[in-house]
Amino acid sequence: MLGGSAFDVLHIPFGTPPASRCHLPSSTTSPRYAKEKLQGRPSSVGEFNHREQFQIIKDLQSNVSGSVHLAKATGGVDVVVLKRRKVPELGKAKDMLNEYEVMKKLNHPNIIRCHGYFWDFPSQSLYIVLEYANRGDLHSELQSRRRLGKHFGDEEVWDILAQVLLGLRHIHDRGIVHRDIKSMNLFLTDEGDGNCS
Repeated sequence: MLGGSAFDVLHIPFGTPPASRCHLPSSTTSPRYAKEKLQGRPSSVGEFNHREQFQIIKDLQSNVSGSVHLAKATGGVDVVVLKRRKVPELGKAKDMLNEYEVMKKLNHPNIIRCHGYFWDFPSQSLYIVLEYANRGDLHSELQSRRRLGKHFGDEEVWDILAQVLLGLRHIHDRGIVHRDIKSMNLFLTDEGDGNCS
C-alpha cells in the first residue's frame, strides 16, 4: 500500500505525537456542513457507518488535517486502518472524498483495498476504512534490516520491484497517477505481496 497525502494505494504483502485538537466553529458542526463536504454523496459507503464500530488499537500518525489509526472492528477479527480527514486534500476540487473515489476504482492484489468510508458527525470528520498491511512500510523494513545487517537479497529486490510495477500498471491503466511514490508509501504484508497506497 502506498501512503501519503496525495493518495494511498500500493501494497507489498510480506508485513508523531497527536496534534492539538482543532476546535471547529459552530457553523462546521451542522448537518449542512457535512452535506457540503460530502458534495451530495451518502454519509457512508461499505459495511461501516460510524466510529463506534471500531476499537482504536494504536495511533499511527496525526497532523492538522487528520490522523491515521490502527483499529479493530468491534465484534470482528478484522484489523483495519482508519484514515481520518478533517480537511480536504490540496487540489482544485477540495473534495474530501477524492481519495475514496480514486481507490474504489482499484482492485488488485498489490494495491491496498479500500473498504469504504463514513462521515462522523460528532467530530465532523471523514473516515476512510483501508486494508491493514501487517508488516508496515518498506522504509521501516529497510531501516530495520540495515540496523541488523540483513539486507534484501537480489531475488527479494526483484520480487518487490515486480509487485510495485504490477500495482502501478493497474493504477496507470485506469488513468490515475500516484504523485507520491516512495518507500514510506509502499506497504508489506505476511502474504509476500508488496502493496501501494
